[in-house]
Amino acid sequence: MTHRSGIQVTTVIPAFNASEFLGTAIESALSQEGVSQQVVVIDDGSTDNTSAVLAKFGDRIERISQTNRGLSAARNAGIQAATGEYIAFLDADDQWCPGKLARQVAALDCNSKAAMLHSQTVSWDPATGHESSFVKAPSREYQGDCFARLFQANAICVSSVMVRTTCLRRLGGFDEQITRPTTQDYDLWLRIAFESPLLFVEEKGTLYRRHAGNASLQSRMMLEDQILVLKKGLSYGYDRLRREIGRRNVFLRLANLYFELGYLHYGQGDIDAARDCFRLSFRYGRLDLHSMILAFLPRSLLSYAARRHQLRLSA
Repeated sequence: MTHRSGIQVTTVIPAFNASEFLGTAIESALSQEGVSQQVVVIDDGSTDNTSAVLAKFGDRIERISQTNRGLSAARNAGIQAATGEYIAFLDADDQWCPGKLARQVAALDCNSKAAMLHSQTVSWDPATGHESSFVKAPSREYQGDCFARLFQANAICVSSVMVRTTCLRRLGGFDEQITRPTTQDYDLWLRIAFESPLLFVEEKGTLYRRHAGNASLQSRMMLEDQILVLKKGLSYGYDRLRREIGRRNVFLRLANLYFELGYLHYGQGDIDAARDCFRLSFRYGRLDLHSMILAFLPRSLLSYAARRHQLRLSA
């Protein structure tokens, strides 16, 4: 590992009403060995016991308090306060494994072309200690030149990521227009991958706590904001995507998201929103018979079918 003076890593932990898990997350950061570290916790307008949890750590952490502005603004406040060469993100309900930061610093020190690195993440049930795959797609697929791969799906956990501070500041950090706790990280990974290769560390680095409060379980918001992020990606990366995966696959990605969103509206009985999504799905290239029927079925018949669907679900 390259030795240098000053702080190597700034750890950024956003916290909003996270007192139940926050202390454990901070301890997992402070216990990292082999790196010089600044730990910045952003209290994003919490109304629970978060303040008392943070007070226990005293001057071992730096605390930023702000009115509730959302995940992007909280993480950006941490980026602005960072003094480290690298920035690592840790959500308040996740944990790091021993040695995670040291392995990542060593990897980035050895590859000056890469701006971002992530490591293996596992889903974790603290009650049983059971670990399972974080997502279906292996995270190791996201390394090297992977802008197009990321456009097609995201399997990078924010708590596994380390990025060069200069890169984050040049790109403006997280998009604060994405106000809901959904796809801020996905948007940033795409922008970084557009200009730089990514690195992956095979060793397990992050424990992702699955529980009812995980924002990723809120399907409708996730679908809506994925569409927003991908349209943004097309605004700067369409030519490259068209060359690498083909025009049809580019637009089919959006078509499938609109179809999923349409089905959510359909299941909730919001027929007008469902029809709009089904028709956008068709327009973007989803041309199977089922999609076409849902897109152009008369409103009265679609409404009738939706009621029958709801009855089946409630039976």
